[in-house]
Amino acid sequence: MVAFHIGATPGSTPADVTTLDTHIRELLERGELAGAVSALLDAHGADVFGFVLGVLDNARRARVAYAGVAKHVSTELEHFQWKCSPKVWLYSLAHRELAGRRTHVEPDETKRVAAGEIRRLLGVIEAVRSGLTEEERELLILRLDRQLDWHTLAIIQLGETATETAIAQEARGLRERIEGLLERLESVIQLHLRNVR
Repeated sequence: MVAFHIGATPGSTPADVTTLDTHIRELLERGELAGAVSALLDAHGADVFGFVLGVLDNARRARVAYAGVAKHVSTELEHFQWKCSPKVWLYSLAHRELAGRRTHVEPDETKRVAAGEIRRLLGVIEAVRSGLTEEERELLILRLDRQLDWHTLAIIQLGETATETAIAQEARGLRERIEGLLERLESVIQLHLRNVR
């Protein structure tokens, strides 16, 4: 997976992000909601779709979920409170959409690791990945792939209207949860590597 920071689109500078945020704000102030929605989705939609696809691991489900995100943007952007960047808010909407669509699916324990070094490693990766829930994949993608800081990750989980106290508490809980998840994944990987030798 390609990693990049949530505050910027690959190749953009912080000034580009600030300019985009200012442009979106100006469009909203002029009552040009459609233009603001278009500017936000044009700038960050592909990143968010990639995130949704990474969590769901199914193109059809990802397209449906992303359509839900886009609908939320079109109906909620005019009420955006600017307590975070529009991009963080967009990820928060994606998180909310994913959480609303979650189905409880037991991890697939029947996956077998193939013979041969490359196939064995690919098999271990797939076995570990199949042992993650969608919610766990979401957290790992946001923290590791998108390189979000704990504060931003907490805002995505709670929404832009959360208090700083709630955000700080959520950030601590997310740190503990992800660190525990990474420890669990490390032990699962070691177990799989021992079993396929």
